[in-house]
Amino acid sequence: MQPDHTTYALPHCPRPNREEAAHSWLTRVAQGYGLTADRMLDHLLRVHDATFCLERAFLPPHIDVLSKATRIPRRALSRLQGAPIDWILQDRRYCNVCIHCIDSDAQAEQMPFLRVAWRHAWKTNCAVHGTRLLRTDLNIMHGVDTPKTSAEYHRLRTISATLESRLDHGLASSLRVLAILGAIDRIEIAIDRALDGYDPDSRVWGFINAWDFLVVVRDVTTWALSNFECFHARPEAENLPNGVRIAADFYFTMMPRRLPPFASGRSVRTLSNTAEPGLRAAALWLAEALLAKQEMFTTVDTVDPPARQWRLLKRKTPTGLYWLHQKMASWPRRYVDHQWMDLDSILSLYH
Repeated sequence: MQPDHTTYALPHCPRPNREEAAHSWLTRVAQGYGLTADRMLDHLLRVHDATFCLERAFLPPHIDVLSKATRIPRRALSRLQGAPIDWILQDRRYCNVCIHCIDSDAQAEQMPFLRVAWRHAWKTNCAVHGTRLLRTDLNIMHGVDTPKTSAEYHRLRTISATLESRLDHGLASSLRVLAILGAIDRIEIAIDRALDGYDPDSRVWGFINAWDFLVVVRDVTTWALSNFECFHARPEAENLPNGVRIAADFYFTMMPRRLPPFASGRSVRTLSNTAEPGLRAAALWLAEALLAKQEMFTTVDTVDPPARQWRLLKRKTPTGLYWLHQKMASWPRRYVDHQWMDLDSILSLYH
């Protein structure tokens, strides 16, 4: 290959596996030429550097070059991305995997590969096995260091078995755990449908179209992830009037360090740049508690917003609430009036 950026067909290009992620397939193609995916894209694309999200190669105008080089139709390549770029995990060190899917690959005598759904930033469970996705080193999926890969797979099996066992015990002993899982499942399904262009059910989510709903979810989860990395929402979440609570540390991951708040002008954490699925699950749960009008799987009366919002927000860091209040200015007024309490009433507590 010569880095002349001319469009030509690669001499050999493996076909994508069914449900394979763009990142995984690009890596496999590049390995056939003794290259990394980044290095191969250096040869193929005019605009590419180390910060380039590999999935961007599957968007115009890059996808045209990629299609001609690989002789794979654009439509087939687009399926490898699977979601808008802002809803794809973009961490270049870590990925999420289902160990049961990896074991299925081994039983089928093929190399394990990343599934496209594992790269979706709003997904925390495997759609095939129903188990929590687990974070691992992205290089593990490349299979370069066989002993290290085997050891990591063993570690993931142990973690997955422990997690699911404790989760099963929690489901058998507490309806609150079922309420948590139900809330996360509802908001993941609502995001799925909104990305496909379907407006959310107004009886649950209020009067809002699909696009605006995605904006609101991104804002609320970004606020939660950036201001409550160790999830300071937990104490009030446990006192929600409808009985929904964060009942077990095994499901909602606690991270060891904190990110600075929005007002510091520093890091902002979004779903797409948070590799840890447990942390994203917690943010999605909080978003569902703030956005939805009703809770299912509960033994007590439903409590609609703004009662739950008040309980969740009233003793939180005002810095994050000011940011969220500013974001709400761009949300549809009809939706805000119908679905949200006035944050000014909470912010006034800090004056």
